[in-house]
Amino acid sequence: MKKPILNALSLLLLVCLLAGCKPSEKNYRAAYEVAVAKRQSEAPDLSAGLGDAVRDGAPKRHEVGGKTVWVLTEPLSCVDSQGAPEPWNVAVAAYKMNANARSHAERLQGEGYESSLLKNSDGMIYVVAASPESLAAAAEFIENFKAKHPDTVYVGLPEGPTVISPGRRH
Repeated sequence: MKKPILNALSLLLLVCLLAGCKPSEKNYRAAYEVAVAKRQSEAPDLSAGLGDAVRDGAPKRHEVGGKTVWVLTEPLSCVDSQGAPEPWNVAVAAYKMNANARSHAERLQGEGYESSLLKNSDGMIYVVAASPESLAAAAEFIENFKAKHPDTVYVGLPEGPTVISPGRRH
């Protein structure tokens, strides 16, 4: 008599435990963003006090119309199309995993941005929120984007949105 009740209680406990451990995309994303923010806050600022004398392959700081803009020049390819990347691309995140980059780009598209993905030769995938006509227009876009998204974590980027330019010198 006690055995069927004990078995039923054990089964009920097991079902409750399994149901409570189901991960969701929302919970995964929240935990990931917290971990990234912590990692970025603990990382040393390699460019502090160095101006343009930053290690090769790192974004360089530029002043444009009184605004500071990070610019990275490197070979790029479009992830979803055969065309060439635009000269100025405002990246708001950089990922190694295609699925994470696509998810972020889709969220931006849902907000009305013409988001795209660019990939460098190391396999880093940049989530691009806009491709303005000039560096000055990119600086203006970045200022507006940061004002609309004050709590955004710029995954894989230095201090905020970064202008990614495909092999163009400024």
